[in-house]
Amino acid sequence: MNDKGGRRAHYRYLWSIGATVAALALLNYGIATVMVIDEKQSRQKGMMPHSLLMPKQKGAMTKTPHKEQRTSDAPYPGRQLASAVQADKLVLHKTTSAKSFGMKEKIARAATVVNGTKSTETTEKQSGTRKKIADNAKTTTKTTDADNNNKNATTERKVNVISGHEGAPNLKHSALEQVRPLDYYMDLSRKEGHDKERILQLLQKNAKIRHLSDATYQELPSWTEVTSLYGSEPRLMGTDQCAAFKAGKEEDLAEKWLGVAGMFNTGTNLLADTLKMNCVLHKKQKKYGNKYSGVRAQMTYGKHTPPKDEQFRMSHIIPGQKNIDPRQELPVVMVRDPFRWLQSMCVNYYSSHWPRPYRPSDKRYHCPNLYPTEEEKKKLWFRRYEPILDGTPIVKEKNEVSHSEGVFMDKQFRMGGKKPGKWIGPPQGTTPPPEILVNQEPTTLLTDSELSNHSFPVHVVYANFTRYHYSLVHLFNDWYREYFDLKDYPHVFIRFEDLLYFPDQVVTHICECAGGKLKLGNLLPVRIPSQSTKQSHKSRVVGGSKLQHTGYLDAIIKYGRPATRFRGMTSHDLQYANHYLDEELMEHFGYGLAPHPQSPVQPKT
Repeated sequence: MNDKGGRRAHYRYLWSIGATVAALALLNYGIATVMVIDEKQSRQKGMMPHSLLMPKQKGAMTKTPHKEQRTSDAPYPGRQLASAVQADKLVLHKTTSAKSFGMKEKIARAATVVNGTKSTETTEKQSGTRKKIADNAKTTTKTTDADNNNKNATTERKVNVISGHEGAPNLKHSALEQVRPLDYYMDLSRKEGHDKERILQLLQKNAKIRHLSDATYQELPSWTEVTSLYGSEPRLMGTDQCAAFKAGKEEDLAEKWLGVAGMFNTGTNLLADTLKMNCVLHKKQKKYGNKYSGVRAQMTYGKHTPPKDEQFRMSHIIPGQKNIDPRQELPVVMVRDPFRWLQSMCVNYYSSHWPRPYRPSDKRYHCPNLYPTEEEKKKLWFRRYEPILDGTPIVKEKNEVSHSEGVFMDKQFRMGGKKPGKWIGPPQGTTPPPEILVNQEPTTLLTDSELSNHSFPVHVVYANFTRYHYSLVHLFNDWYREYFDLKDYPHVFIRFEDLLYFPDQVVTHICECAGGKLKLGNLLPVRIPSQSTKQSHKSRVVGGSKLQHTGYLDAIIKYGRPATRFRGMTSHDLQYANHYLDEELMEHFGYGLAPHPQSPVQPKT
């Protein structure tokens, strides 16, 4: 019994010790929690946290602040003030609060130790600190009242200068710009004679853009500039082939499709997005349900693939499209000003490859490169690279896929490191603007013998074959000539620029040609996506892709400026392009050639 009683007493003793330890731990935790809560409330009120007012006790428990507290300007709890900057950022609590804790002298003493000043300067520092914080937090937001047509009211806020949308993510740069309603700029254009009303109507009615910044308005082209490049009406090419496509019984229209085609960098994604938003083949939808609008983003054999012959189109079917008959599809072929297209190929060359002797970070970099510069001639000679003479028989096509690079291009750099298919952008400030290079090159007239040399041949890798061309200009000619010469396969050509500046006429024409109608009946205007997707292919073969954003407003500005049409091209490049561009295609598409090197005025066509 004595042993049993002794064990019980021992257990009671151990239990009392454990209970005491637990109680002390709980009390300590409660004190620490109260300190953290008090500290958070004090900071929200702009007062000195009590944990800083209280002297740090040896062995006292402190709790690490949360992430949002760590990012505040005040130091951590219990940490001594380390610099005058931290002291300036610290907002001292009110004198009454300091008195309630009896710590007024400690506050003054801490400020004196850090700043080397007397305690009497504390009040001055408080006022100075408040002023700094007020200045930093000052905003200049003024709301615009569009209902009372107050044209002088402005809104200063962070906006996307490129897209023109309030609060939109900035793709290039953001700045504090004056943002005004489009109606303000509409009146301004009429009064000042800026001739931008038609452009503003496109942005307002078709793209549903409501506000612009002053800087963006200055960048907008005038309607006169647009019509000088592309005419006052759209070129609706292929109207005569619409009847052939819709021929047959009425119920046959339910089996028709509308597909998009075009070379790289011609705006095929913008066209596909626009057609899906506005057009529907109602006969197909009536038979198969609302799920099928009849509009497809690409042809069954691929939108970038040349059409070749019927046997090829029937056998070369992309995955997932085997149930669609290519003969029941109407190709809407996008074409773009070849001079603008050449510039875009330098940025996104997809699965096309040609020699470029210098990297973009080099001042001697030249693209579009149709005719070699003096520096490129030296590099070509050093590499023992001989140009191909015009008329020399070359292999037009190989059935196997070729992944060969340019003559001496660094493969890893050309592939773009981990992101193949796109150039690495040059470091900031290392590459001069293209016009500097253009001005440095001679403007002498090239002889026929010099023009007969093709120094930069191109090959394009498709899914299961490779095409070869003398140059980028020949690639443009060969690709569109193949569609142009098709006589037994109805198709429609659409200029990218017409889709930008004449969307109502273009979309209505395409939709009716395929036997469809606008989704909203005959209501106009059609909707244009303000942000369209663009594919940037990852693989060497046209295939896997990621999405990039290309703004409608960006395109309106870029393609309406005549001054940027020949950007990056030397006088010899322009002569080469004029010499080899297919005249029949250029006339059919309505694009003019480059001006003569000795003529400052661009010839009209």
